Amino acid sequence: MRLYLKYATQAVIIIFICTSIWYILDSQPAEHIVHGRDKASSSSAQLQFTSSSKIQRTSRRTSPTKNVVFLKVHKVGGSTLMNLFYRYADSKNLNLMVPIDTEGDHWNYLGFNTTLHPKNIVPLPRGESYNILCNHVLYDKQAFLKIMPNDSVYITILRNPVGQFVSAAMYYNFLSSLEQEARKHIGLQPIPELFHEYFTNRDRYSSVNSYHVRNKMSHDLGLPMSRFDDKVFIERFIQNLTRDYELVMMMEYFTESVILMRRFLLWTLEDVIFIPLNVNMRKKKKNVMMYNDDIDALSEWNYADFQLYKHFEQRYMQQIEAEGPSLQQEVTYFNDVLEKIAAFCASDKELYAVTESEWSKAFDVSKEQCKMMTSDAIPVIKTAIRKSRKRFNTWAMSNDVQVLT
Repeated sequence: MRLYLKYATQAVIIIFICTSIWYILDSQPAEHIVHGRDKASSSSAQLQFTSSSKIQRTSRRTSPTKNVVFLKVHKVGGSTLMNLFYRYADSKNLNLMVPIDTEGDHWNYLGFNTTLHPKNIVPLPRGESYNILCNHVLYDKQAFLKIMPNDSVYITILRNPVGQFVSAAMYYNFLSSLEQEARKHIGLQPIPELFHEYFTNRDRYSSVNSYHVRNKMSHDLGLPMSRFDDKVFIERFIQNLTRDYELVMMMEYFTESVILMRRFLLWTLEDVIFIPLNVNMRKKKKNVMMYNDDIDALSEWNYADFQLYKHFEQRYMQQIEAEGPSLQQEVTYFNDVLEKIAAFCASDKELYAVTESEWSKAFDVSKEQCKMMTSDAIPVIKTAIRKSRKRFNTWAMSNDVQVLT
């Protein structure tokens, strides 16, 4: 039995490492989505840790932040972070903003193709305020200020726009719809040729729904679709986001981003432990590639997303630099902790003790936490909705207020 557990634990560790590598590679498109012809160089910058920077190091906070807006952007690793925020709200007994119901189209959004509105969220007892927002909804500063506390910290995460486009094209069936339509014109073709055909003859494919693949990151962050081709407006839009969002994380540097966020919010290491979600390892992956000239065409078509990513990647690198070498040291330690937690979660043990270190006080991880960390987004959201509705209705019945039905 001991021998079995030994090998089982080793297998779990290997699976965790492979999952993490796959998760990272899936977010770095340069080496596996560019076709051999005119292959482009990687756009992912190498992290540099030095002691000098023009950006002030982390924040001036003296206590952990409890009011956070995490704008969940599509296909950028947001499910893992949403899970993290849900767990944080639950552990600190904070008010989580959740959708009003668990039925209907796009029920798991706080607003589908629209911004925040009280009718779409579970209300709170009178006198209380929301602490954490982390579901899909279109960003609109004024709408958010009406509902979230004024001292809320705004955070989001972006992804290289080429990788984000390819991931969204596959997930939202843009690619399959394009393939079906393209057969009428060019017959059955490999994926690189499909993208080439699309960007060469876009007018021919107007019937293929491009909602989820055109400037989707910018649209999630509030850029109107009518302004997708307005470069002057896009520049102002990005400047406004720079003022609103204290931290814009990068999927290509996921673990570094989580540690940077921990420092910005003054949270503990225990608060930000995670196991990657939505990596879809069981789903057969297509070898998706694009020609270099089609990436150039994509950068024009999705101009807003490319400018958005370029701007915030530069700022992110400056924020990383401001942290100095200690951030990479903490990331190295954190990766080791995550690996051991993953092994524990797959074992028969009931509790795992993380010992005190330079980066963290000692804390325990339970099997219940493992279950929460590995839960898919949908059941997590449904559980939070039921809990919030029950809490509001209990208050409403004792205060002569109409209950939620």
